[in-house]
Amino acid sequence: MHDTIALELTERMSGRSHVTAGSVLVTGPGELQESHQVRRILHVAAVEGEPGSGYRQVIDLERCVRNVLAEVDRLAAAGEPLRSLVLPLLGTGGGSSDLSKTVDTLLAATVSYFRSHASSRIRVVYLLAFTDVQATMCRAALDLEPALSPESAG
Repeated sequence: MHDTIALELTERMSGRSHVTAGSVLVTGPGELQESHQVRRILHVAAVEGEPGSGYRQVIDLERCVRNVLAEVDRLAAAGEPLRSLVLPLLGTGGGSSDLSKTVDTLLAATVSYFRSHASSRIRVVYLLAFTDVQATMCRAALDLEPALSPESAG
């Protein structure tokens, strides 16, 4: 199997074995373009690894979110038709993070970005939950933030 996304990401790494926490690298969508109409994939360094210790979520998760949103806006301003974003729960896969704190941090950083970037071209941000527990946690956090309800998006 030919993994075009991994090959492109390796190319973007330019021989480096790691990047600074919060760094964003952009690749094409590979087969996700056909199957899910994905236009770009933004890879953000949201975990840090240490030999013998494994991976952990980066300390400044807010910076990861800001950098991703800013890169989407930069690409949109350059003419790419990007208006929505799927944001996974960064660092929760193998990053041994606190799920509730991660969801709260992602939401706060997203809201803060849009408050300080009123001219953002991004119209919708989806949180990507892989498990029922994650989905329940996301719904609960969103319910506590009336500004994020679908009714207020008009």
